[in-house]
Amino acid sequence: MRPIPLDEVEYLRAEGFDLTQAAKTLEFDTFVQTNYPGKRGCLEEYEGFPCIFYVAVYQGSDVVGVVRKILPSPLGFTATHLQIAREWVEKVDNITATERCEEISTTALKKGFRGRNNFSCVLNLFRMAYQDAVASGVRYWFAPIEPPVLMHYVATFHFNFKAIGEAQDYLGAPTIPAVIDLNEGFEELAKADPELAEFLQEGS
Repeated sequence: MRPIPLDEVEYLRAEGFDLTQAAKTLEFDTFVQTNYPGKRGCLEEYEGFPCIFYVAVYQGSDVVGVVRKILPSPLGFTATHLQIAREWVEKVDNITATERCEEISTTALKKGFRGRNNFSCVLNLFRMAYQDAVASGVRYWFAPIEPPVLMHYVATFHFNFKAIGEAQDYLGAPTIPAVIDLNEGFEELAKADPELAEFLQEGS
């Protein structure tokens, strides 16, 4: 599956206060729809973590999609702070101690841009995040993912995220802590969906 370009949408790494705040607002508005209890207009649980926002901007000003990536720091990653399955605890500790890791902590899209044009918006954002990760020598991504979204990533996109714990309440919704080995994951994607694998590498 290859995403079809969306007219008048550009994909950027958010820089500056205005674009970053617009990204946080879209996150908040999206998560409130799934019972996020916060009242401050942002996802309070992520404040203080070093982050990069990848944003989709429509017609030059309207942020219609965002992926938040948490970077390595002494604070660790929110996914690994969730309840980890017993058989994964030692593996996760070893990965975080010996490998370069990041976290894909949130994905938020405005209605009308979610599945449009073969999921063009989210896949372009993931491409930027993936290419930055590879260029930085990142091997693993952690992610807190809602169960239906995890199933979608695996079944539709062939992104081989593995659950490292059971579904548990986080940000107001059932959430599964997950991990993907980017090297192995890309090899599996290339076999399952060569078009999408080629797309993820374009421009790198």
